[in-house]
Amino acid sequence: MNYRMIKITLLITGFMALPVWGSDSISLNQKYTLTPEQTITNIEIKTIRPIANYQIETGSNSMPFKMMSKMVLGGYVSPDQIESITNSLSENNRLGFFQSWHVGLYPIPKLLETQSGNKISLKQVKFINESFGAANFTKDAFGLLFRGNTFYLGKEINTGNNRLRTFAQQGIRLDFEKNSITWGLQVHQITNYNSIETNDFSVYSSTIGDSIAMRGSLYSQSSKLNETAGWGAQLNFSFYKRIGTAVFFGGFENLGINQLSNLQTIYRGVQFENSSIDPVNWVDAEVVNIVPLNLAISDLVGSKWFKNSRDTLIKDLGFDTITQRGSFITPVHLFAQYHKNLTSNSKSGFKWFNVRLDYRYLWGYLPKLSTTWNYKFSTKGALNNLNVLGGLSFGGFDTWDLNAGVEWYAHPIYLKFQLTGMESFIAPSSQHGGGMQFTLLYPFY
Repeated sequence: MNYRMIKITLLITGFMALPVWGSDSISLNQKYTLTPEQTITNIEIKTIRPIANYQIETGSNSMPFKMMSKMVLGGYVSPDQIESITNSLSENNRLGFFQSWHVGLYPIPKLLETQSGNKISLKQVKFINESFGAANFTKDAFGLLFRGNTFYLGKEINTGNNRLRTFAQQGIRLDFEKNSITWGLQVHQITNYNSIETNDFSVYSSTIGDSIAMRGSLYSQSSKLNETAGWGAQLNFSFYKRIGTAVFFGGFENLGINQLSNLQTIYRGVQFENSSIDPVNWVDAEVVNIVPLNLAISDLVGSKWFKNSRDTLIKDLGFDTITQRGSFITPVHLFAQYHKNLTSNSKSGFKWFNVRLDYRYLWGYLPKLSTTWNYKFSTKGALNNLNVLGGLSFGGFDTWDLNAGVEWYAHPIYLKFQLTGMESFIAPSSQHGGGMQFTLLYPFY
């Protein structure tokens, strides 16, 4: 067990941050209209399908976007900045990310059969890579992890209950369609998995920092490097219905089970069942006093303390180690959207707007309500086919987001680019989350 794992396990809550303002309807010029994964066109008109997509969304109810970026991408954060961030946190915090990219293949000769008939056709084949992460953490847990125990000498800090889960998967997805209904199946490989959780955890540091007393329960699970963590399968379903010049659509994706194997687990004060990766019971763990020996005063500072004391920590905390297997529910995504076309024939002005509700089954994710509008300027030349997107959303990993984007038709390719959480890019030290989405679309006949 290396130093990094001990530090994260004991002090809890390393956080990863990083999708987005869910696939809004897009109208790139007067002839073509589509909704996410559902084309609303007549057979005489080209069918526009996404062939590549990348999206990422991060958010927190309290963690500044600047700190989340440093944690993910790397970079220096000064002690003064860490102190300021710690003081700005609430007692209970949440943080999460979703990231995905996919490439779509299409059986072009069969693409339009369901627009006029009753046949079931293979709509598309997707190659998908996705990663997820979510955490709930306390203010004191963050302070102890990023500032060390130096700032808490002579005090007992109750880091309480914290939990973190991250995993990544890659696979293939098949979607079938008949009239206004689409359904499909995805099978995937889980490439990595990590989970950390504490229960009623506290740490007391002596006034001179030469010893600490720890109390509480914790466990850490991780998949082996360079080995498959497991496999999974999930179902997807969506439908749409026209209402005059408006369209309502809804459905779900990523509904299924992931099966894990060969998880390396270290734990203290936790009971597991053989077939479950989740604790079945938390056991009151005794207070453990740890006195590191032969340390100079300079060695008592924060991370040095843990590095120089790691062997003592392993021995005195009495960790148990097991190899586990089990399953967990995939982060199902529920969505519903109302889309309204406004000016289908004018050369400029507002083209459409929508209202959308999303929910992802991830720790710390709240129901997300979004609204988006599309505006076309009266321009000539290359910008004639440029539309502007704007919107506002509440919930998700974040508290609120100001969103903006563009869509552009450059024959024969359609491009769509969106930024979510514009306020976080403008004021990263005070706002809490941001993301982006890039979609490449092609008009099939």
